[in-house]
Amino acid sequence: MFTSDPNFAICQDAKRRLKEATDAKGRKLEVIELPLDAELSHMNFYIANGCVLVPITTKREEDERPLGILREVFTTRKVIGIDSNVLSEGGGGIHCITQQVPKAL
Repeated sequence: MFTSDPNFAICQDAKRRLKEATDAKGRKLEVIELPLDAELSHMNFYIANGCVLVPITTKREEDERPLGILREVFTTRKVIGIDSNVLSEGGGGIHCITQQVPKAL
């Protein structure tokens, strides 16, 4: 990610806060960074039963590194890249579309 990217300062602040945070038992959090140099965010992944669904661009050079990092983190799950170009054009991602929909009144 470039320092001129509008998300750069937000991500740096979030990273700093997470590194200072602890869980309910007082343990420091482990912060694992993913590159943000692609057309979409690989961080918009969804953890499911036995797998992790990861948005990808289908541009191997942009997808290899984040997929590799996630495979190292989620060793007991299959990390599956899913072409998410259409979702990202609409401003969403895999995790976004899995969110709850309120019951209609």
